[in-house]
Amino acid sequence: MPLYVPILFLGWGILLAVVNRKAFKDPDGELRRMAAKRASGRVVRFLGGTGDPEEEYQTLRKGRWVYPVGAVLYAAVVAWMFVVAVRS
Repeated sequence: MPLYVPILFLGWGILLAVVNRKAFKDPDGELRRMAAKRASGRVVRFLGGTGDPEEEYQTLRKGRWVYPVGAVLYAAVVAWMFVVAVRS
């Protein structure tokens, strides 16, 4: 694997962290903002959403563990890619 591949993935991860920095500083407030947008969206209601911001917030809150776990797994995969790239 060429070395530029893990560097690109690292850059993508850093870009996502910078763009979503509000979510890192105030995760509960960001979930409430997302819930309000989801509640007012037509697509979510079409797919079975309630349209109630509080219920959307509770739904998002149930899955809040997914994002930190995903970030840690992404970092582990990028580290593994660096090891593979340096070895070859």
